[in-house]
Amino acid sequence: MHQDSPDRKALRYAAEILKANDALVIFPEGHVSVDGKLQPLQAGTLMLALRNDCPIIPVGIIATGKMMPPRTYSLKRAGQPIEIHYGKAISPEELAGGLTGRAAINHGCEVLLKEL
Repeated sequence: MHQDSPDRKALRYAAEILKANDALVIFPEGHVSVDGKLQPLQAGTLMLALRNDCPIIPVGIIATGKMMPPRTYSLKRAGQPIEIHYGKAISPEELAGGLTGRAAINHGCEVLLKEL
């Protein structure tokens, strides 16, 4: 997907993957963090989950900054263990919180941020 803009072709392709009951990995921030802190989530992840009735399993990947620093495209030895934390699956109903449209997407972003 293109960062900071809706990429309709990529969204349609992602929806096809979900409709085929295949797993899809998305980094919902859309960017590599320069300072290592969690960045605002992009709406596309939530929109895909809600439109395709799919749960989201939050995954936090910690300590990757030394392995692939921002603005680089090659991997290096991290020099420390990389941690991966898996959260509980969040249902589309829980993501939407009984809301629809943009309000549901915003609510889903808040729910997902709490789990990350």
